[in-house]
Amino acid sequence: MLDELKWSYLTGTGTEYGLQNWGNNELQYYREENAVLDTGYLFITAKKESVGGKSYTSARIHTINKGDLDLLQDRIQGEDARGEGIDGGCVDATHR
Repeated sequence: MLDELKWSYLTGTGTEYGLQNWGNNELQYYREENAVLDTGYLFITAKKESVGGKSYTSARIHTINKGDLDLLQDRIQGEDARGEGIDGGCVDATHR
């Protein structure tokens, strides 16, 4: 479970937040259980499964209004079910 003093989950299809398909036609349904914290590492798993009218699930989290995070850097690495790589990414965020 994530520290909810620092992180918030965004769940569903976006309509719950006034954004149909999150505003950019995303194909996944976001669920809390797709984000797991294990030994200090955050694992977000995308799955091919039908939930809420979508064919895929994943997790969506954010730190908005959650305190003073001067710099957040996160490397994203992974493989899809066929063993093909997922492009890495880096997020820099300053919150005051």
